[in-house]
Amino acid sequence: MKILPPIVGVFISLVLWANPAESQPNERLIPYWHWIQSNLIAQERILQIGSGNDEDSQYITNVNIVKLPEGEVRANSAVLIEDGKIAWIGTDLEIPAGMQTNRIDGRGRYLSPGLFDMHVHTQNDFGYLLQLSMGVTSIREMNGDLRLLARQQAVNDGELFIPNMFVVGPILNSNDLNGFAIAVNTLEEAKAEVRRAAENGYQAIKVHNGLANDVFHAIALESKRVGLPLVGHIPVSVTVAEAIESGMSTAEHFKGYLIDNTLQVSTEDWVSASVGMQMFLTPTFSTYREKLRGEDALDLLAREGHLVPPFRRVRWLDIAGQEITDKTRLRQAAFSKQEAIFKELISLDLNWLAGTDAGSYDTLVPGFALLEELEIMEDFGLPTLEVLKAATTSAANALGWQDHVGRVEIGMQADLLLLDENPLETVSNLRSVSGVMLRGRWIDEPILLRLTDKDYSNVSDDVTHDALENAIDTMISIQERGFPVLENDLRIMGFLSRSSGFEDLLQKVNDFETPQ
Repeated sequence: MKILPPIVGVFISLVLWANPAESQPNERLIPYWHWIQSNLIAQERILQIGSGNDEDSQYITNVNIVKLPEGEVRANSAVLIEDGKIAWIGTDLEIPAGMQTNRIDGRGRYLSPGLFDMHVHTQNDFGYLLQLSMGVTSIREMNGDLRLLARQQAVNDGELFIPNMFVVGPILNSNDLNGFAIAVNTLEEAKAEVRRAAENGYQAIKVHNGLANDVFHAIALESKRVGLPLVGHIPVSVTVAEAIESGMSTAEHFKGYLIDNTLQVSTEDWVSASVGMQMFLTPTFSTYREKLRGEDALDLLAREGHLVPPFRRVRWLDIAGQEITDKTRLRQAAFSKQEAIFKELISLDLNWLAGTDAGSYDTLVPGFALLEELEIMEDFGLPTLEVLKAATTSAANALGWQDHVGRVEIGMQADLLLLDENPLETVSNLRSVSGVMLRGRWIDEPILLRLTDKDYSNVSDDVTHDALENAIDTMISIQERGFPVLENDLRIMGFLSRSSGFEDLLQKVNDFETPQ
C-alpha cells in the first residue's frame, strides 16, 4: 500500500470491541469483517444510484425560493436546471409553451440551498447516503489522505454521486495521536509538511491541540506562503488572540476558548479578542453524544439505531454500558461550558459554521447529526437565519466556494432541497425534506437512500478464504467503476487476511493500486 492514513491507526489500535484475550480467533475478527461487508454494500448502493441518466434540463415549478443570506422568500417561482446548474429563475407562467423539459412539481413547497457539514471524518460509506437523505450536499473532510482526494476528483469529474468534497490535509500535531496525525516538532518539519500538503492538492492545513507555539506560527506563515487556509484546533500553547492574528480561517470545537488539556474555560479575555474577527467558528455541539452513557445513550440508540449498520449498533450498545468515570463526567461537563462560550459570543455578530465530527464517533449519525447541530445552535439563541447561513452561505464563504454553491441563484450549482415547511421559521423544518438535488441530479424520495436491515441481511460472521477473496475482488471492481476505496478498508482487509493466515490475500491487498 502506498499510503498509511492517520485514521486507520486509531481504528486498528482498538483491536476489536471486545477483549481479544477472551475471544476466539474468529470472534476477534467479526466486527472488522462486518465493517468491510457493510461498507461494500453501501458502495454498491452509491454506484447504483449514480448510474442513472442525467436530465439535460428540467424545471422545478410551483416553489417558494428561500433566498439566503437575505432571509427572504420568493413566492410562486420556477427554476430551470441545465447541465447541473441553475440557468433561469422566473414564474410558471413565464415557462415557454410547449417546452418538453422534464418538470418537477414543487406543489407550493420551499426550495432551499443544500446543506454543508463543515466537520466530518468519513470512515463508513453508509454515511454518504444518510447525508444526502437529509439534504447534506457538501462536506468538509477534516483529516485528508490521498484516497479522499481521489474521491474528490471522481466527484468533480462526475463519476461519483456523493456530496461535494472539500479535503483538508492530514492533521499536524506534536505527536501522531496513535496514527491519527503527523507529528511535527521543529520549524523545518512543520514547513515541510505544509509544502507537502500543498503539493498533494489538499485545500487547507489543519492544526491540533499539542503544537508548540513557535511550530504553530511556522505552520501559519507557511500556509499563507503556499496560499492555503489554516483550520482546526487552536493549540493549548496558543491564545485565541494569537490564532486570530495568525490569520487562522476556521477554529473547531471552541478549542482555545476551552483549554483542551483541562476542559476549563480559558482565562484569556477571548470576548474582546473575538470582536470584529474574520475567523469562522465551528462549535460541533453534537459531539456531546460521544460522552453519553447509560439510559441517555440507549435512548439515542432506540431512536436512531436503525439508521446505522448492525455492527455500529453493537458498538453503540457497548458505549452505553461503559462506566461513567471522573474523566467521562469532566467531558460531559464541557457541553455546558461550550454553551456558555457560545452565548457570550452570539452578540458579536461572528461568522458561524455548522459541523458535527461525524465519522469520529459511533453515536453520531451522519446527516441527522447536522440537523441536531443546527437545532442546538438555534436553541442556544443564534437567530434562525444565522443558523441557516452557518450551513449554507457562510459555509460556502469559508471554503471559497461562494461563487458556485450555497444559494438558489442563476449560475449556481444545482444543490437544492425541497422542503414541506419554511426553514426560515425554524431550522427544525429542514427535517421536512421531500426532495434533494445534487449537481442537477434529482432524488425524489431521499428517505429511500437509507440502507435498512434488509440490505445488511447477508452480512456473515464467517471469515473464510473465499469470502475474503471475494471481498477484495469486489473492492477492486468498485474502484475500477470510479469509487476509490479508502485506505481504512484496505488496512482492515490486510489485518483480516494476516490474522486468518491467508498470506496470498495479504499480498493481494498490498498490491492494491492507489488511484491517480
